[in-house]
Amino acid sequence: QEDMAGTNLAFSFIILRGLRKSGRIINSQEAEAYQHLWNVIGYILGLDEEIIPSNLKKAYLLTQAIEIRQMKPSFEGKALTKALLNNYEDQLPIKLPEGYITSYMRYLIGDEKADILDLPPTNWTSNLIKVQKLSNTLGQYISVLLNKQAGRKFDMQQIAAEKPKMSIPQKLGVD
Repeated sequence: QEDMAGTNLAFSFIILRGLRKSGRIINSQEAEAYQHLWNVIGYILGLDEEIIPSNLKKAYLLTQAIEIRQMKPSFEGKALTKALLNNYEDQLPIKLPEGYITSYMRYLIGDEKADILDLPPTNWTSNLIKVQKLSNTLGQYISVLLNKQAGRKFDMQQIAAEKPKMSIPQKLGVD
């Protein structure tokens, strides 16, 4: 059950934490809804109801408890991390600066966990992560502003038009 809970948290709470750390803006309602979705998935997959966190604070506390109990150096953990890094370098469609992936991983999981996994130390690319985080945040704000502006313009055009440009078909589907 603990392993299942940890895996479920890896797809829910830990993803939310990483997105926020990367500069993505996720409000509490969106975060709670996403966590609830994964709670339901966990329940369907057989996770006991008592261990399913009912809110984000409980998800955080459960994550902390599992990490304290399970996060220890191991040959397997180090080997998997090395394989993951090699896979990134082989599979990414663009060539990233040397050390960027390890810097980003260290940033997301923290130095303590990175040391347990034998991740190399960060280099100058850790500065790129700060720029990327700022870019993510600004990009999200700009997108919201532009979408609001475009939406208002569309609404005003539709209101002003005698016949809306968009219509709902009388029949949907295939004959």
